Amino acid sequence: MSTVGDEPIIPQRQSHEPDPRLDLQGELYSQKEYEFTPEEDTLIYGMAGKMKGVGGFMVLLGIINLALPFVLYFALHSPKFRVSPLVAALVFLLVGKWTRSAATSFAKIRTTSGRDIKHLMVAMSDLDSVYSLQYWLMIVALVVAVAVVGFVLVIDLTVGSEAVISF
Repeated sequence: MSTVGDEPIIPQRQSHEPDPRLDLQGELYSQKEYEFTPEEDTLIYGMAGKMKGVGGFMVLLGIINLALPFVLYFALHSPKFRVSPLVAALVFLLVGKWTRSAATSFAKIRTTSGRDIKHLMVAMSDLDSVYSLQYWLMIVALVVAVAVVGFVLVIDLTVGSEAVISF
């Protein structure tokens, strides 16, 4: 084999066939992937079932919140169309979808062989999406809360005891 310096020169494949050393995402296969024990598989599979149920309930809450403004406005003839349930619906639907997707990947750990770590990492990616959304929603809520408290304090200090807003 030819080398350049200390690095071997890897010949380029001339065929259009996929490289057998690569998986579907184009990443190199490790020689031996870790397999969870049967006890670990049982624990993970049980958790996956609970996650599917929780994710399904979140999707159901999202659908209810999606329909709520329309029911209030059209069926109950509410004078205002409410947007806040639509925002809640989006959050519920996203969290539910990502939770169910993570659950599916966790369940695959028990039902497949040789891909436990890949399935685990896909599930972790979905859970990262859930917690990233929650993290940023909390940051926004904190900023809004601080702004409201600051606004109320400024109004109270400038107008005095005649302030319209009070705690």
